[in-house]
Amino acid sequence: MAQKKQQTTSEMALPAQPRRRRYLLCAVIFLAALGGWMLFRPIMVALGVWEGPVNTALQRAQVINVIYLLLVNGLWSTLVLGAATVFGAGILAPTKASEGQDRLWFGLQSLGVGLVTLSLATFGLGVLGLLRWGVFIALLLGMALVGSGLWIWCRRRGRIIFPPTNYPGEPFWPWVALMVPAALVVLATLVPAGVLWAHDGRGFDVLEYHLQLPKEYLQAGRIFRVDHNAYSHFPQNMEMLYLVALILRGDPVEGMYLAQIIHLAVCAAFVLGVFSLVRRWSRSGGVLTVAAVVGGPLVYVATIAYNEGYLLLMMLLAVGAVLPGSGGKLSMRQAALAGVFLGGACGAKYTAVAMAGSVVFIFVVLVARARGRQVALIILAALLVFSPWLIKNLIWNSNPVFPLAAKTLGQSDWSDEQVARWNSAHAPAPDETAVSVRLTKLVRELFDPGRYGGCIWPLVLLVGVWLIKRNRQTDNGPPRILFVAAAISFAVQMIIWLAFTHLQSRFLLPMLVPLAVMIGYLAGCCGWSSRIFSLLTISVILVHTIFIARSYSVSTTIEGDGGFAPLAGADSFVASLYPFNDSDNPDLNKIKILLMGESRPFYTRSNYVYHTVFDRCALQEQLAAGATPADIAAVWHSAGITHVYVRWDEIERLRRSYGFAPRITPEFFQRMQPKYLEKINEQSPAFELLPGELYRLKP
Repeated sequence: MAQKKQQTTSEMALPAQPRRRRYLLCAVIFLAALGGWMLFRPIMVALGVWEGPVNTALQRAQVINVIYLLLVNGLWSTLVLGAATVFGAGILAPTKASEGQDRLWFGLQSLGVGLVTLSLATFGLGVLGLLRWGVFIALLLGMALVGSGLWIWCRRRGRIIFPPTNYPGEPFWPWVALMVPAALVVLATLVPAGVLWAHDGRGFDVLEYHLQLPKEYLQAGRIFRVDHNAYSHFPQNMEMLYLVALILRGDPVEGMYLAQIIHLAVCAAFVLGVFSLVRRWSRSGGVLTVAAVVGGPLVYVATIAYNEGYLLLMMLLAVGAVLPGSGGKLSMRQAALAGVFLGGACGAKYTAVAMAGSVVFIFVVLVARARGRQVALIILAALLVFSPWLIKNLIWNSNPVFPLAAKTLGQSDWSDEQVARWNSAHAPAPDETAVSVRLTKLVRELFDPGRYGGCIWPLVLLVGVWLIKRNRQTDNGPPRILFVAAAISFAVQMIIWLAFTHLQSRFLLPMLVPLAVMIGYLAGCCGWSSRIFSLLTISVILVHTIFIARSYSVSTTIEGDGGFAPLAGADSFVASLYPFNDSDNPDLNKIKILLMGESRPFYTRSNYVYHTVFDRCALQEQLAAGATPADIAAVWHSAGITHVYVRWDEIERLRRSYGFAPRITPEFFQRMQPKYLEKINEQSPAFELLPGELYRLKP
């Protein structure tokens, strides 16, 4: 009886005042850690660990930039995410979706519904040519008003029912420890795109299309077919949120910071969703699971404008929606919600169709034991949410999933050579085709502490404890079939990654969802005390922090000095690596630059012409047809080209990987000089930092 009374007391809700003190302590630790990370370089120099000068003016500028960017973009992101959440809550309230739901989980479901709605509404407005600031202010305010109106209406009629919230004694000090890496993650989010992370190409894809396509839509005032960027044919649910950010800030570079903060917030919502899901059956396992999933790979994508955060959040919400409710059976409402979230995930990334779809349906079959009509409803809802992107491709390319399945469903205006180049680029490299090689790479991805090792080793440890104890079931734990479904899902994702992708590390991130379920289940079975959980969790957090800080240091090292250069908010420094980035130059509108080998014109402020490696290269085609320098100069003049910028390092890289433009050589540009082109790198200090060659087209 005494033991039962003690257990009941530990599960009682924590009083409001101690909770507020805990939140205040976490906030203080976070702010102190943020200050420490901003001043990490001078601290290391003062301690004698690093050598080199400390630019006090730049350090002071970084502090001011961080404060400004957090305040301004914090308000804008609150408007965007708040409007989405309120709208989603209003939509879900009439269905009594709150019954039996934790407040946090219901809030995340509301955010998911709101984000899907905002993404598709932005796409629709963009197609109609209504990409204007006033339109989107009205859209966000309208969503908030509609959602709040529905919420109030349902509240008055007693349709909103939340169960009492218990705080079953999760370890507190790991949350305090988590504030230290969280502060570094926030600082990294305020570093301009193109700096982080060195091991992942410094966010190459972000500047090539995740942010570049919204920039082009913003400049055109509409969403249009972009024939010079192959990635414009992808689904773009997350990129639509970035487009909203650019529209609200009125400038691509200013909007970049808001876009990155929004993506970080979406990733944070995923982490909170993991905690809310796991703590249903594990008292102390929630914070351990959070510590496991917030490792380096998630941080690397969360801090810049990728689209994986959107995929992960929608995938987690879809899995959570199909778990049996209070009645023990999957309801039609749950099935519809799962379909909406699955469609939202597929609308973020094509790979979600396999990676997320397989996991959701494994849980539907094994855990929810759904009937045929429920499965049909999930598929129908997912297709309806995913269909705008399929319809767009069907109209513009006659292939709903273009450029995938080009030989089967249609290759639009692409040549056979383009299709072959695309297929070879998105398959394992020739030296990775052997099964043994791919398995070796998978093992390295999973167990390297700098990659997914910090996520996997806690699972391995818990599996070992579980096998030793062989507990069949805990009183407050989930059925064992949940662990079985998660394990099968994990294995299926490994197979998909090995067999059907080009072994990109980011493509393994969806495994965090079944991984979290397995860790949460095993944590509920091991029977450890809160102190052991705290020790293990803080150890995992420490490992993640070390490797994240090391990667950040490498990425922010300039000219061989110690890392942690004050680059937060320093977009002018990053932009100086790209041509014609000065927004104060009054002659930029008279300049039209042709970019060769450089497909990242995001920081370029003048008019420009570019293409990705998978698109047609006009200069290569002209040279293949036997055009002379005079012919090419005439074509450039007729197109309004005033300058040509060539990145030989990129051309050589693309040539080695994809056989890109073999006729574009230094010898050709030598023939174009001095009659048609004038090299100006050495003549202007503004272009000294450029890694390529800049030419001016002579009259």
